[in-house]
This record gives sequence, structure tokens and C-alpha cells, in this order.
Amino acid sequence: MYIIIFGASKLSAYIATILSQESHGVFLIDSDQNRLDKVSGDLDVSLIHENETPWEILERLAPMKPDAVLALTDNDERNLSICKIAKNLNYQNTVALIHNENYVNATNLNFGEIFSADYFVCPSLLISQEIFKHIATKNSSGTESFAHGAIYMHTIKVPEKWDQAGKKIMDITFPEGLMLGLIRRMKTTEGSTSRKKEILFPHGKDSLEVNDEVTFVGKPEAINILNSFFNLGFKKVKSVLLVGGSKIAVNLARILEKQNIQTTLIEKNEAKSKWLSTILPKTTILNQDGTNLQYLKMEQVEKFDVVAACTYHDEINILVASLAKKLGCAKTIASIEDVNINEILAQIQIDHFVSPRETMANRILSIIQKQKVVSVSSLYENKAKILELKVSYSSPLAGIPIFELGMYLPNDFLIAAIQNRGRIMIADGNKILCPGDTVIVITHPQHYNALQKLF
Repeated sequence: MYIIIFGASKLSAYIATILSQESHGVFLIDSDQNRLDKVSGDLDVSLIHENETPWEILERLAPMKPDAVLALTDNDERNLSICKIAKNLNYQNTVALIHNENYVNATNLNFGEIFSADYFVCPSLLISQEIFKHIATKNSSGTESFAHGAIYMHTIKVPEKWDQAGKKIMDITFPEGLMLGLIRRMKTTEGSTSRKKEILFPHGKDSLEVNDEVTFVGKPEAINILNSFFNLGFKKVKSVLLVGGSKIAVNLARILEKQNIQTTLIEKNEAKSKWLSTILPKTTILNQDGTNLQYLKMEQVEKFDVVAACTYHDEINILVASLAKKLGCAKTIASIEDVNINEILAQIQIDHFVSPRETMANRILSIIQKQKVVSVSSLYENKAKILELKVSYSSPLAGIPIFELGMYLPNDFLIAAIQNRGRIMIADGNKILCPGDTVIVITHPQHYNALQKLF
């Protein structure tokens, strides 16, 4: 596999390192020789000083038939133009790093189609959703996000005192915006006392039993009320303190506002604080220093359910989260860019660390390594997979209502959600798949390769 990367940054170097370790051919391109020198280190990649235009470089490398072009410069418009040029030169996959989330959230304009970018990666959206995952769920290891965080997967265990246990699924009214995807159940082998876990792809006539592990796919607001629906006794997060007025914090505040979670944001810069107050109407903005211990005491930081440190500086985020934990806050989260300080982080009493670089790299790597599969998560020791698939223009599934797709699809398969031009729809029989849609599906692993061809 050959990969072309435009933009020499720490993110690019991190991705290039992983790809080169997997014996892929990588071309790292930048117009600044100093940048190339800084990130080169021990990288086993081809460095190209960009003294030609992008189209000249792409045209020169085209005969090698590279598998993907990653436009990861710090300029959105440049990344989009690189993708457009690459597609016109018949490159197979294009990925654009996009800092302005409006390109991703646009509903009337499909910028991916306009600029021939197969995939967008927006840091602020990805990281804010990753942090929210830790905020909103009791056990975040059982939660994954898809479609830029617009869809969540979450697994819960049916409690003994749930009043609807034993009912058929068709007779249970689940919260709107949810799809029941999988059931894992302990089963006693006939004629034996041994028990083993079986995986069920549920249908309407199946029932939910006490102690079943149930996986749901749905919109964040629906996932957020699962605990109360099953009477799990999880204390709902009511208040969150954000420190730092970064893009991540702004997007996270918007998510929290939609969930009606009381949100307070501390920002040191006065001018930025005033601007934040105009774009976050439901968030309390405080123009203060979030590292000031006395101020945190005065604000009674321990009364917040969660404190999330989202500044642009790792050391500040570590300090803020550590102080909040020391003052008695129940849950603390820090955004940490430097992935090389894990040993230090392990010694600090902070509940969760979120790495923007790792999160973005994982997203990009899943795109280029899975072809039509945007992302993939294995469930229950790889007995099931949840996939994020792109519907191609040649897919035989395009243009057909879901209820008519039975002849194409196996029984141990479920279409859970569809993303179309920025809109998210929980799948039902009347929905129609269109070319360019992103589809979240749950399937048995044996269908993995066949699904890539089918979509």
C-alpha cells in the first residue's frame, strides 16, 4: 500500500510511523524543509520538499497508483483543493483534515462531494465527542462513537428489578432514536451444568431477559437516557465545568447545552470570554484563571459532577484536572496531545485522558486500512462487529428500501443508522440507502469481506 501525506506535522509523523511499521510506502510532503526535518527523525518514509505545485507532485506519483491521499495541512481550503486534484487524477481515496466544523455540518451543501473528499476528519468534533462519551456514561469502555460522534453504541446489563424483563422486543417501547443491536446471554448447555455466552442478533419475537448484555445504537441524547430507562441507578450528570475556551471546549459546551446539562466554562482571556458568551447562550462563562487553586476552592469545584480541562496546553490540562481531583471532584478529564507521557499520566490521579492526536490518527488509519469501512469495532471477543460503511455508486443496495434487502443480506446482520448529507436517521424498513450515505451496521465477522464488496 502506498500513501501520500501532505503536511508535515506531529499528527502526520505519528500516522507515517504506524504505516511504515506495517511496511506501507509513505510519501510525506511539505513546502517547509524545516518542518520535514523536525518530524523526520527515524521515519522510514520518503520525504518530498514541495517546490512544485500539488498537482505536479500528484501527477508524478500517479503511476504508482497510491491507495490514499491524506491532506493534513493546517489550511482547510488547501486540503480540499488537494483532494479535488487527486480525484481528478483518479486517486482512489482522499481524506481531508478540516478544522472548520461548518464544512462537516453543512446540510444544504455536500462539501465532500463538491471537493471530491471521500472523508473529512474534524479534530474539534472528534475530540469533543470523545470527551462527552466519558462524561455521559458510567462505564465509557462500553461506549463507541460513529459518524463524527452523531451516533453512539452503548452496552448495558439488564437489571434484575427491571419491570419489562421477559417481554418480547416488539412489545417494548424503547426511547426514540435507539436501535437494539445485539444481545449477549448466558446459556446452560442441555444435559450439562456448564454455561456459555451466546450472541443473538435480535428480532421482534425475541425477549429481553434479566442479566442480558444488550448493545444499543442511537443518537447521543437517546443513549444518554438508557440508564434511567433500565433503572440502573446511575446518577445523571447535571453539571460540568470546562476549563479553556478551545474549539474542543466550544463544541463540547454545545453538546452539553443540547443535553440540558448545566455548563460552566472558565477562560483566562477577557476578549475571548466575551466572544464565548455570545456563541454559548446557555453556558456560564467565567473570565478567570482555571489553574488558580484559591479560585477553584471559592467556586466549590467539588460540587460539579465533572471537570474537563480543554485548553491547548497539556501541562495546564494536567494541572487543572489534578487540582479538581484533589479538591474532591468525582470525575476529571484532560485533553492530552503528547502521547509520549503515558508513564507520567499513569501516576496522576485523573480519571480519563483523551489524546487528540491518537483519536485523529485512529480515525484516519481506520479509513485508509478498511477501504469502504470508515471505522470498525469488535464486540464480544470479535463475535460481532459494528461497521461504519460508505455506500458506493455501484452498490446493488442503493435505491432500494431496507425492507426489500432481505435477499442480499444475512440474518446475523442489522442496519442500525444512516447518515445522509449530515442528517442522521435511525434505520427502519422504509429508509432507502443512497450513494454517498454512511451506514452503521452490526454484523457477524464472517460477512466482513462480503459487505465491503456489497457496499
